[in-house]
Amino acid sequence: MAPVDPHWLEGLPPIPDSWQLSDENAARLDRMMGRLPSQLRKSAYWTLRVSEVTNEYIAVIPAEGLTPGFQYAGVGFLDPDLDRVDPGTFGVIMYSTVEPTEQQERDIAVLTIEERFRFPVVWRTVFFEEHVSVTSAPGGSVACWARSRIKRPNPREGWLTAAHVVRSSRNNAVFSDGGVGQVVDQASVCIDAAVVSTSQPLTNRSKLTVTPAVPGLAVSFPQLAGGTVSATIWEVASTFGQLSSAHFPLRFAMDTQGVPGDSGSLISSTHGDIVGIYLGSYTSSSAQAVSYPTGGVGLSAEHLEALMGMEFYS
Repeated sequence: MAPVDPHWLEGLPPIPDSWQLSDENAARLDRMMGRLPSQLRKSAYWTLRVSEVTNEYIAVIPAEGLTPGFQYAGVGFLDPDLDRVDPGTFGVIMYSTVEPTEQQERDIAVLTIEERFRFPVVWRTVFFEEHVSVTSAPGGSVACWARSRIKRPNPREGWLTAAHVVRSSRNNAVFSDGGVGQVVDQASVCIDAAVVSTSQPLTNRSKLTVTPAVPGLAVSFPQLAGGTVSATIWEVASTFGQLSSAHFPLRFAMDTQGVPGDSGSLISSTHGDIVGIYLGSYTSSSAQAVSYPTGGVGLSAEHLEALMGMEFYS
């Protein structure tokens, strides 16, 4: 996979003077504008706008037009190595666990917005791999300290990690610092995040700012074995306009992946803001390229903030 080129952001269409967004997405974009650097604001607008049109596109596709293993749609930069597009092309990726039909392989649909902006739709098969290590305890990483359900009388707090890291911890989770805890909050079956208590809580802490995940954003995450992985976000999943949905995870794909043991790590921006937590890698293929490791997958902190009423601390 070729890395994301920051210059691709310059090729995105300008933001219209009048936002063509739903009320919910307009309010979300307004918040995003205050959190994102100026060069990423076009990416934020077109991610939301194309997502809305994609939802309309999926709704009118006949049942036989969607493969049985359809997973989700991602919006962002397409991969020149996988898709029949020029570098820097912004569009929609339809992910499925089964091979695309002959028609899907042959035809690239195009979404036309405001009668002049065109965004291709490509199909890919995909396989996800959780990056939990079976040779180390606890088998994954923690991202940061978190407080969830903050608007309720009794908020939960503890270490934030991927839910699959502690899936096998029926009783106690053991941390590398000697702390022992239990899962005190979990998002939902569909959202891979959990908060785990500890007998050695973080005392001196400062609140982290949340930066939304948008295509082109440079991020990094620490590794369990040491070192740091630097990456750039390729695309962001469409959640059908529901940021606080317990059914549609706001995941994002990166152009670099970690290794087993990195699940649950904190994904942060170059300014140190939290962007999300690391979940694992994905392998993707298309009619134009054989299957190969494509990149890393993260879960958006913005989604957890809205869904679980969560605050994050370093």
